[in-house]
Amino acid sequence: MKKFLAASLAMALCFGTAACGGNEVVEEKQEAQETVKEEFSGEESKTYAAFDVLENGIYMDIISYDEETEGTELVFAVDAENNRAYMEGISEGEEVVFIMNEDGVYMMIPAEKAYMNFDINLFEDGGMPIPDTEEFPEVTYTTGTEEIMGTEYEYEEFVSDTGVDRYYFEEDALKYVKSVNEEGESLMEIVELRGSVDASLFDIPADYTEISLASLFGSSEE
Repeated sequence: MKKFLAASLAMALCFGTAACGGNEVVEEKQEAQETVKEEFSGEESKTYAAFDVLENGIYMDIISYDEETEGTELVFAVDAENNRAYMEGISEGEEVVFIMNEDGVYMMIPAEKAYMNFDINLFEDGGMPIPDTEEFPEVTYTTGTEEIMGTEYEYEEFVSDTGVDRYYFEEDALKYVKSVNEEGESLMEIVELRGSVDASLFDIPADYTEISLASLFGSSEE
């Protein structure tokens, strides 16, 4: 459960900044390059095309290959119009679901048909984590190839003052996303990406029972 929560929060942060790091470039990275790659306009990128169709909704099924979340599969969905998000994952055989809206964060445990309400709002700044494609005309990217999981992919690389993001494609299909920043390197495999979101994802099933944190982990009293 702890592993899934960490990966979920990483996903939320990822989509808040995906592919739109601004105009500044990491000077140290530029100085380290022996040759300067040809730069292209961000609005011409496959990355822009992949995210521009999402508008107010996003559904993404990914497998995380971070050190702390190796092999964890996550489903992440956002309904920006109604200010709500959904995350689910299976880690070490345990399935956990989170629903986030203006009322708080709900954690559901399907195996127990139970849920808990955490009275917090992860998006109280009013911004759902949807990639902002409006800045693409203002950014540039470079291209290259790299082998991921035994297969060579073409990638588009976006550099900002916060780090480097690479988007790997098989023809026009986004397959992997790699991010490198001060905290290290993360890699996600894209299983499915689409702009339509099923509204039922954000509903707590009627047969689920609300429980407390103490009942989930057991009382500390002997």
